[in-house]
Amino acid sequence: MKHSVLTHEATSTQTPPTTNKHLIRWVEKMAELCRPEAIHWVDGSKAEYDFLCDRLVAAGTFTRLDQKKWPGCFYARSTPNDVARVEDRTFICSLSRDGAGPTNNWEDPYVMRRRLKQLFKGCMQGRTMYVLPFSMGPVGSPMSGIGVQLTDSPYVVVNMRIMARIGAPVFAEIDKDEKRVVPGQVGGGNQMTVHSASPAGPSSTASCPSFSSNNTFTVSRIEVGRFLPT
Repeated sequence: MKHSVLTHEATSTQTPPTTNKHLIRWVEKMAELCRPEAIHWVDGSKAEYDFLCDRLVAAGTFTRLDQKKWPGCFYARSTPNDVARVEDRTFICSLSRDGAGPTNNWEDPYVMRRRLKQLFKGCMQGRTMYVLPFSMGPVGSPMSGIGVQLTDSPYVVVNMRIMARIGAPVFAEIDKDEKRVVPGQVGGGNQMTVHSASPAGPSSTASCPSFSSNNTFTVSRIEVGRFLPT
């Protein structure tokens, strides 16, 4: 599996921008399952953002608006079935059925883990896996939650740059080992997600907001959106 860095000219070798061995191993483990063609560690730079937007325009996902009237703006359309989640496929995967509460769907976490692994097997073939670190709130704030999302959708990456702090500063925060973001670390729990927008995968959506660990996992859909716990 090659690690790549995106440039306007070419794809070249990229060293993971983190010293966190647990994060690196988790990425390798998910790459073994999803089988992407390349892995790109998101740095959050403007150059990276511009390059991905250009790719989305070329692919027809984005339409560039009149840059004199709307500089830096794009138009993107969703399919009618592109929804954040659907109630009948949203599950609380606690060890106890009672943990899901009276109004939520429950599934055994071990059963759901096996199901999701089958959905994700080989789902990123021919695509790039983006390792996207994010901070919900200012980086370094004790009130902020940090996490890492693996996705094969550049659309997700550019939108996360708008919604959250992403990239190199978050990797630096992860390397402090003060907050748990991947298995094997100490500290408070934060979010780890895997998402695929591959049209080659099965048309399945499953939302699993809580497993028996303290991590939170959300599964949503973009074409075919699937999230996977470790």
